[in-house]
Amino acid sequence: MFFCHGTPFSDDKSLIEEVTQHGVVAKSVDILMSELALVPQKLIFCGHTHVAKSVWLPDGKFIVNPGSVGLPAYYEKEPFPHSMEAMTPHARYAIASKHHGSWQMEQILLPYDYELAAQKAERNDRDDYAYAIRSGRALII
Repeated sequence: MFFCHGTPFSDDKSLIEEVTQHGVVAKSVDILMSELALVPQKLIFCGHTHVAKSVWLPDGKFIVNPGSVGLPAYYEKEPFPHSMEAMTPHARYAIASKHHGSWQMEQILLPYDYELAAQKAERNDRDDYAYAIRSGRALII
C-alpha cells in the first residue's frame, strides 16, 4: 500500500482530479498511469479533495480516496476558483481488506453529531466550514 495526501509528489494537488479554468475534471487513465509509473505499490490511498472516490487502472493499480471524516466540502480560489463537495455531512472513511489475492474496498458513510462540529467551526470564525459540515456543500465566499 502507498499513502499520500495529494499525489505521491505534491501535497497541494489532487491525484484523481485536476482543477482547470473550466472546473474540476477527472484525470485520464493515461495521465494517472504515467503519474504513478514510479509507484510500485498496487493499492494507492490519496486525499486532498475530501471527496470519496475509487479508480481502477488497467495496469492493476487501484486508487482510493476515502473522503473526509470532518470536512465534507470546501471552496478555493487557486489555481482557479473551484469547490469540492461530498454532498452529505456524514463522515467518510474506507476499509481495505484482502480476499483471495484481491483487494476489497468498503467506503463507509457514517452519521455523527455534525451540528456540534459545525458550532465549533462557528466559534472559530469559520462560517464556511460550518456550512460545509452541516450540508456537505461548499459556501462560495
